Formats: sequence, structure tokens, C-alpha cells
Amino acid sequence: MKQRVIEAAKEEIIENGLRFTMRDLAARLGVSSKTIYQSFESKEQIIDAIVTNSILEMQAAEASIMEDVSLTLLEKLKKTLVNVPEWFILSDIRLLKEFKQKYPKQWAEIDKHVTLGWGQVQLLVEQGVKEGILRPFNMDLFIQMYIGSLYQLMEERRDRRAAQAPLEQLLEQMVELLLHGIALD
Repeated sequence: MKQRVIEAAKEEIIENGLRFTMRDLAARLGVSSKTIYQSFESKEQIIDAIVTNSILEMQAAEASIMEDVSLTLLEKLKKTLVNVPEWFILSDIRLLKEFKQKYPKQWAEIDKHVTLGWGQVQLLVEQGVKEGILRPFNMDLFIQMYIGSLYQLMEERRDRRAAQAPLEQLLEQMVELLLHGIALD
């Protein structure tokens, strides 16, 4: 039941942001609110579970990418940079703003991962520079450009949802542009 509640909460977040209630989840699942409270004590606990699961999902995907011997260094770097939770691809910048305002503890976990979770990318970059595949560059600036571009893409998606390409496709194109700036030909 816990996983069903988490999935329903993700759907609510995508459709309505973080304004959903336990009653909304119960209606979506076709159960009573009491049933949900048997799995989670509060909405905050559900948000905790979503954030934790999303970070774990990203870390597992990243580990899988790093272990894939069929990928070149540049392919690993690209896949790592476009690695975001599947449900997150459908969302927009409003969620990050809502998280920051209404769920500061959960926001801190997301922000920590976004700003500090660059260890594997750093290793790939160091290896790429050593092998002559990548030019030396300012990694902090690269991270700031990546995060700023990602947030801007999400903002644009919200403003022009119908005419915009899927965020996943835009993220891949953005990463492609960033990598061309650091790759040696």
C-alpha cells in the first residue's frame, strides 16, 4: 500500500503541485483516508518518501551507468547528466519553489543532491581530461550552468507547456551543448 500511496502522491504533485491533501490521495486510490494513515502518519512523511526514493533511484541509475562497460566516457557523462527521476521529467519549477517554501527539510535533501551529488561526474571529467577527451575547465562554473539551465528549461516548460518539447528531450539537448563545449575534437 505504501508504494501505491507514493505513486498517487506523485500524480497529485504533477497535476496539482504540493497542495494535495490526504483526502485527495484517498479519492485517487479509492480508499479511505484512514487506510492511507495506516501507511503514513502525515503528508510530510509521504513527501519524505518521494524525495528519498527519487534520490535513491537516481543513485542506482548512476551506478548502473558507471558500471556499463559498453559505454564510452562521453556517453557515461551524458547519461549521468540527464539522470533525473522519471516522474520529475513531467514537472516544472513550481515544485521546486513549493518544496523550498513548504517543505524546507525535504528541499534541503533535494538541494544537497543537486548541488553536491556531482562525485561521479567529477570522476568522469578528471578521467576525460587525463585521457585527452575533455579540455580542462572550471567544474564549479559548469555545475552552475547546468543547474541554471535545468531550472530555466523547467520554467520555460511551465510557460509554454503545449508548444514545448518534453523536458527529457530538452535536457538531453542542453547536456549535448554543454559537452560540446568541454569535449576535444
